[in-house]
Amino acid sequence: MEEPKSVRLEPLPTNDRILSLSDCVFAFAMTLLVLGIDVPRAAQVSAAQLPRHVLEQWPSFLVWVISFLVIGSFWMAHHRLFKELQSHDDRLAFLNLVLLLGVAFLPFPTALIGQYSNSQFAVILYAASMFLTSSCMSLIGWHAAHAAGLVRSEAARRRLRDGRIRGLTLQAVCLVSVAVSFVTLTGAMLCWALIPFAHRFAAARFGSQT
Repeated sequence: MEEPKSVRLEPLPTNDRILSLSDCVFAFAMTLLVLGIDVPRAAQVSAAQLPRHVLEQWPSFLVWVISFLVIGSFWMAHHRLFKELQSHDDRLAFLNLVLLLGVAFLPFPTALIGQYSNSQFAVILYAASMFLTSSCMSLIGWHAAHAAGLVRSEAARRRLRDGRIRGLTLQAVCLVSVAVSFVTLTGAMLCWALIPFAHRFAAARFGSQT
């Protein structure tokens, strides 16, 4: 009798390389944010004028802090998401690259706000950049939850769903800020300061993780 041939199973691809690349992009983007804050040259601003010049840059400092915290929250959400995954497929890897594209782009609208805080275009571009990046994170979670063999357990699938719901808070704040920008640009930028509180509320409502 002919013995059955053994089937060689290919090992599932690990997420190590995806996580290494992602961590580098997140760290680099967070570092670049501070370059959007203008450092006056001594030939242009005297020592006596320096405090007023720095205070006049409050939109730059506000958006820098918000952007740093938002990218940091993206990194934390990314970490939590991949903790629930045992593997990935080509589509998830591609979606992750699109997410990193959005993260790497965020220093540009942040610097633009610093230079043109009185421009509605700059405010809307910043809000749109955050909205699209957050939406891509949600799309990664949706694909991971629905693709076969990627999540570790059914409980992990539920946690991914809760993570997508929490992500909706940032997207909602971005949409609200765009609407507010038609009335007041300062109010639109202050809307972004609500993002950490919105995340905290969503975490309390849809899970203990932040």
